Amino acid sequence: MLKAISEGRQAYGTKRGEVIGRPSEISFYLLSLGQARGFFIIIKSMTKKGLKKFKERLEETKKTLESSLKTFATRDPNIKGDWDSKFPEFSKDPNVNLEEEADEVEEYLTRLPVEHSFELRVQAINEALTRIKNGTYGKCSKCKGNIPIKRLEAYPEAKFCLKCQG
Repeated sequence: MLKAISEGRQAYGTKRGEVIGRPSEISFYLLSLGQARGFFIIIKSMTKKGLKKFKERLEETKKTLESSLKTFATRDPNIKGDWDSKFPEFSKDPNVNLEEEADEVEEYLTRLPVEHSFELRVQAINEALTRIKNGTYGKCSKCKGNIPIKRLEAYPEAKFCLKCQG
């Protein structure tokens, strides 16, 4: 693992001794500050191997989310990326148990926020995959600085650095 080894804060928000990534995942430069004051590790860009790892992880997460969505929702053919929770079908039989039907409606209402959350996450993953394709993955969409590898490992679809996210 590479560690930030300079004094004070780094240009990309790292602290002295903070792990910033594995050598196989990032390209880096050491910049001497002179007079034995230390070194800055400047992240230049993520390597192809690192990008491939994040792309595979994003695609696997997307597949898992869509698989989960299919258990209780269907794709909306009219709106790209939209899913519709399956509304319970009711019997016209007068002898039907109304409590069971009420439970089905309650379950439907419970699934709606889950569906929405999954849709938003799939949308964020699709945007991250587009950034990988365009060569902008790992760059903050607001300040254009690098997003720390640790943040991407925790939340690979991140499009902002921590400073701009807050």
